[in-house]
Amino acid sequence: MALSTVLIFFTFGFMYAVSPRERGIKVGFVNSAIILAQFRPARAVQARLDTLIQDWSDTLNGMIAEYHAKVDNLTLHRNAMSALARTHAQHEVDSLEQAIMEYRQATVGQGGDLAQTRAKLMNPVRKEIYGAISGIAREDGMQFVLDENPQTAIVLYADPRYDITYEVLNRLTREGYN
Repeated sequence: MALSTVLIFFTFGFMYAVSPRERGIKVGFVNSAIILAQFRPARAVQARLDTLIQDWSDTLNGMIAEYHAKVDNLTLHRNAMSALARTHAQHEVDSLEQAIMEYRQATVGQGGDLAQTRAKLMNPVRKEIYGAISGIAREDGMQFVLDENPQTAIVLYADPRYDITYEVLNRLTREGYN
């Protein structure tokens, strides 16, 4: 009797233990590049970043022009300069070269002003986008939503039937964030 009870529970246990594949995991995907290109707050952030980048680029170009002018002046007048003047001019060139490298690193280098500003400005936008994605995923019973952005190449193949990119954009638009 005990053996048959165990056997029945064992058999029924296997009947109800279904693998995730048999349950039918539902996966959707978005193209974050499209969302970022069409979602107004993301475009506004990118426009602000583009302005900052242009300002930094203009400053850097001015520094580089000054550097080249000093190098050209040193090269042209090197033989006519005293040793002290040559040393001073070379020091100015070297200092300006160092300043250029430091400026690049501080503005667009890893962890620099650009990365910090991008994170600060994009975090609220990403939060809205992820909220829309997770809402649609929950409503449609999806367990996973992947990104098909060509720059990140996380998805190697995606059936267009499961693309929720425009659903996300529609939700963001309905919520007044277009």
